Amino acid sequence: MIEIEKFPCNDRREAEAREEYWRCHFNSQLNTKRAYRTVEQRKQYDIEYQKQFYLDNKGKKLEYQKHYYYNKKNKTDSSSDDSTECITHQVL
Repeated sequence: MIEIEKFPCNDRREAEAREEYWRCHFNSQLNTKRAYRTVEQRKQYDIEYQKQFYLDNKGKKLEYQKHYYYNKKNKTDSSSDDSTECITHQVL
């Protein structure tokens, strides 16, 4: 790691933003993760991540929903078949 510049900053986020600037400027291939994202970039990333996660896990989610529906249906069907008994005690 080499020092590129002395940059006065007030907090960590400013330092990360400047690091991201230099990472993009030099087209760094070693740093695969971004040092800083703006609010708009984070929102865009989240939307893309959610889409990809949905596509990757679509089958798993459908299977889970089928099992959940089946278990819920069987639970309510079996509970309606049970008769409720009332036990009373007679006091002498």
